[in-house]
Amino acid sequence: MNRKKEWPQVSILIASKDRRSDLERALETVRALDYPKELIEVVVVEETDQPQPIDGIEYYSIPRKNLGFGYARNQCVQRATYSLLAFTDDDCLLHPDWLKELVLGLDEGIGGVAGAVEVKERKGIGFCESILGFPGGGLKSSWRAEGKVIPISQLSTCNALFQKKVFEKVGFFQENTLFSGEDYDFAQRVVRQFQCVYNPNAIVYHRPRGSFKHIFSWFVRRGQCEINMLFLKTHSTAWQLYYIFSTSFLLRLFIMGIVLSFLKVPFVLTVALYFLIYITLNLIRTQFQFELGGTLKTWLLLPLVKLFMDLGWDCGKFLGLISLFSNKRESK
Repeated sequence: MNRKKEWPQVSILIASKDRRSDLERALETVRALDYPKELIEVVVVEETDQPQPIDGIEYYSIPRKNLGFGYARNQCVQRATYSLLAFTDDDCLLHPDWLKELVLGLDEGIGGVAGAVEVKERKGIGFCESILGFPGGGLKSSWRAEGKVIPISQLSTCNALFQKKVFEKVGFFQENTLFSGEDYDFAQRVVRQFQCVYNPNAIVYHRPRGSFKHIFSWFVRRGQCEINMLFLKTHSTAWQLYYIFSTSFLLRLFIMGIVLSFLKVPFVLTVALYFLIYITLNLIRTQFQFELGGTLKTWLLLPLVKLFMDLGWDCGKFLGLISLFSNKRESK
């Protein structure tokens, strides 16, 4: 790894909510960073009714009013005193070189640097989540980068570094995001005005959901988030609606059923054919997992993990649309 003659001052920002044990584990890895300690400021904003200040940490508590992570992250930014802001989450563990690698990616003209989001154990459902690119691009993004710093158009606050001037130019995180998505919206505003890069050597280890139940719930929330994003105008409404419907597992099945019905194909056969295509495509797309320590077992598990993601995603979109129409009706 290349070394800078002088390392800059960096504020590490963590927004947390009712996960004190996770937060303490994350902070242990912050303290173990291979970076001059006198150049690091750690800012923690915790939503809790029982504030517990932490030694050596700029700790701030906010009341439990479900104001969202956008609000909490904005509180972090406003309390940070350094010109470089590194974001991570309380359920992430940092590689000792994490901060140095983020800083090394921040050449002149770069507004933001994203890093790799990996899992500690490369096996089971958690490994499949990461191979499929969740969260923060997962091992999928790391594999694509081939160890090089590359341009990127998406950044996640579980592993990212921004210059503070970026916030002065594009504004802060949205605070009206009910189901997260504020970091995606912010990143889209950043990449329109600044060049951003991805350094696969800046690694955090994210705790996986690890079960089909938790994956399904996670993607229900993601689906609801996408509907909520319509209000944020991150993209044009037409583009967002196209994306919402074009990525729908059930809608694709429905359209295929309509088309094949004209050919007199029985619905049961249509469903079987759809699942055969779905499984085959997912197996083809994820063969690279063998280069990253995957096994035949994890490869065959991947389509099932993806199925739970897609079904949860569709369920979340449906719930979000119901809420959207209900709110519109109440406002009339």
